[in-house]
Order: sequence, then C-alpha cells, then structure tokens
Amino acid sequence: MASRLSMALDSLRQLHHDTEARLLRESSDFRVLISLRQSIRLLDEEVRGIPTTSHIPAPTTKDGDPDAAPPSPPIELLAALARRSSRRTLPAETGLLTKRDAVVRILRERGEPLPITEIIEQLQQRGVTLGGARPQGNLSSNLSQDKRFRPVRYRDRACWWLADESLRA
Repeated sequence: MASRLSMALDSLRQLHHDTEARLLRESSDFRVLISLRQSIRLLDEEVRGIPTTSHIPAPTTKDGDPDAAPPSPPIELLAALARRSSRRTLPAETGLLTKRDAVVRILRERGEPLPITEIIEQLQQRGVTLGGARPQGNLSSNLSQDKRFRPVRYRDRACWWLADESLRA
C-alpha cells in the first residue's frame, strides 16, 4: 500500500513540475504570479523577523551598506503589478477570465472572425475595461502574442480568429 502511495505521490510531483515548467515558459501572467508569491513570502518573513530562507542576497549600496540600500522588492512595484493584474479579469459573474480567455469565448460564441473594434465592444459589454491611449492597438498586440489567435482577412475586413479553427465561408 505504501509503495502505491509513494508512486502516486511521485507521479503527482512530476506532473506538478512539468506543468509549472510549461507555464513558466508560456505565460507571463504565471511568471508575475510566481514573483509576487516569492516577494510576499520574503516580505512576510521580514515583517515577522524570520531569517530569510531564500538565496537572494540582500541589496546593498556601492559601499556595501545594506541599511542604506532601497528595500527589495520595491513595494511600489509590487503594488503596481497587483493593480495591473487585477484589471486583467472580468467581473466575478463571468468566472474571472483573463482578457484573452474572454476573447476566445467571444469568438467561439460568434462563430466567425471579428474586427478588433467589435471584440472591444463585446469586451466592454461584459464589463472589461481596456487601458491605454490606443485600446485597439493594445489588444491587437496582446492577441498577437497568444498562440490561440491569428489575424485573418474576413469579408474584406482585418479580423482576429482562433488559430485552431478553420474559416467558414
């Protein structure tokens, strides 16, 4: 019995490792999450006065004085990352999808490629806000970085479609 449990545990550990490695390669959001998790742990240890267990050296100045160095990681940076990350999700009633996941859902529901302006309208109807001076350019750039999407010409319009779906006439 213990041998079976040990084998199951080893399998789960390997699956965890493989999944984490894939996500680290493919998802910038996951890399941010890992950085935030590590930063929270380090700050928590510092606040509670626990000697740090990480191998990250404390920041120092050119003189080597750790007390004169700025705190690491900067709280302002972490707060900005948290704000940026929180804006990437839809309201709770839609299941907390990322913007890209919401676009997948929109395209599947419509069943045809859509111009970026229509995608933005659909996102806004679902409560998603798009930042930046050029929301169309920002979202297009975002979609172009995701292997799930591809730009297509459809009914004489520049559109976005799902990479794994064929175009219907």
